[in-house]
Amino acid sequence: MKSLMNPLSLLVNGSEKSREVAQDLEIQTLETYEKFKPPPPAHSFKRMPNFWGREKEKRTIDSILRGDPRWIIINGVRSTGKTALLHEILTDDKYHVIHLDLRVPGFSDLRSFTAELASHLETFLLRISEHQQPQTKDRYKIFEDHATRIKRFRLEGPENLEKKGLQQQAQHSDPNENAKFAAT
Repeated sequence: MKSLMNPLSLLVNGSEKSREVAQDLEIQTLETYEKFKPPPPAHSFKRMPNFWGREKEKRTIDSILRGDPRWIIINGVRSTGKTALLHEILTDDKYHVIHLDLRVPGFSDLRSFTAELASHLETFLLRISEHQQPQTKDRYKIFEDHATRIKRFRLEGPENLEKKGLQQQAQHSDPNENAKFAAT
């Protein structure tokens, strides 16, 4: 915090040195921002052409999605526009969506559902890692590692998780890995 306060105190004084420090900080901030590139948004749906109104609901859902946690369940009576409302909100590029339509007959059993969910999560994690610049890619290896575990889970099925020792592997992985990632 002290290293941050020194440049800020220079900015308050308004000297030539403070302008140089401000420019340096701006350059460093931009360089840091450019190192992390989120994956390009993947939208599996488009805005509904005849959508209108529902401004209050749009603001409420948008507000919820900006906070944590970022999970939301919307339910209600059939044919009231829940899906159209979500399409309207989630086509915005600021959202990265993993879309599962549970009405599809393939989700009738737990194995099909977990396989489909695992497939979507695996793809999402790999996209995060693939879209990083080479000099920062090693920081995002954790996403590839988790994608590999998810793929193994998906291919072998949830009932084999304990039999194959994957649960032990997950328990014995470096617990500080996430902390290291967050600190960099």
